[in-house]
Amino acid sequence: MTMLGSYRIANLHLSVAQTEQGGPEAAAIAGLPPAYAPFATASPARDPEITVLSASGLPEQPTPDPEGPRCETTQWMSYRSEDRPVFLFKSVHAALPIWRSAVREQATQRWRVRTAAEVRAVTGVEQDPHPLAFPLGELIFLDGLTEQGGLVFHSCGVRDQGRGMIFTGRSGRGKSTIGALWDAAGATVLCDDRIAVRRHPEGHRLYGTPWHGDLRQVRAEDGPLHAVFFLEHADRTQLERLTPDEARRRMLTTAWQPVWTGKPGLVATWERCARLAHEVPMYRLRFRPEPATIDLLRRELAALA
Repeated sequence: MTMLGSYRIANLHLSVAQTEQGGPEAAAIAGLPPAYAPFATASPARDPEITVLSASGLPEQPTPDPEGPRCETTQWMSYRSEDRPVFLFKSVHAALPIWRSAVREQATQRWRVRTAAEVRAVTGVEQDPHPLAFPLGELIFLDGLTEQGGLVFHSCGVRDQGRGMIFTGRSGRGKSTIGALWDAAGATVLCDDRIAVRRHPEGHRLYGTPWHGDLRQVRAEDGPLHAVFFLEHADRTQLERLTPDEARRRMLTTAWQPVWTGKPGLVATWERCARLAHEVPMYRLRFRPEPATIDLLRRELAALA
């Protein structure tokens, strides 16, 4: 077995290893994007929360549970088999419809990843994609964080003067834009596209992740969460405090929903969003991309202290 890396994201340790080498199907493993580097640990955790074991070979395709949840995109599909999640990755080549599988072993956070040897001939590359290559790394992390009681938002996370903020919204609402404004104002931008949130006895905390947007800036850091802002572009900056019920409804459109977990997992996500909406101030932010917007937000956060 060869270690491919160990990472700490949102205080979850994830260990990745290659389990087969030297055989006729073995191949070198491609690297990960530079954004993963800040999250790499010097040595593997003794007991990582998530373990990924990778090998070249025929992708596994377990039989789906008859009434289980199913999700499918142009790149991948997910379902449950014997009450454990399965991810299958699709190819546009008719000779190789499924090129990779990821199957979680029952009652654990231990994943088996199998990559078809034919993928190299079909694509013309000499290396297998890394086991955490997009989007599998995100999916495995989301699955593990969900079981640990956390949430992931399509959002920009910022820490400024000891206060943490999330700016969330669908694509095009201005997450990278407001992240750049905060960066220019001397704040710490943790990530401008994926932010994890975990609840602790002292309150909620936000965490940077490797999965950035246009700003291409990530930090393996965290901070206390003081406010959440739902972004909208406007000609004039306006801030409106939301009721917990309105905030919860908006959160459900920007939180990553682990649909493959079925109803129990989705209900848990909805309940966490509801609790977050009651415990953290939330706002509708119509903003103009100018430094005055940051001044307004700093005044609002100072008033919350």
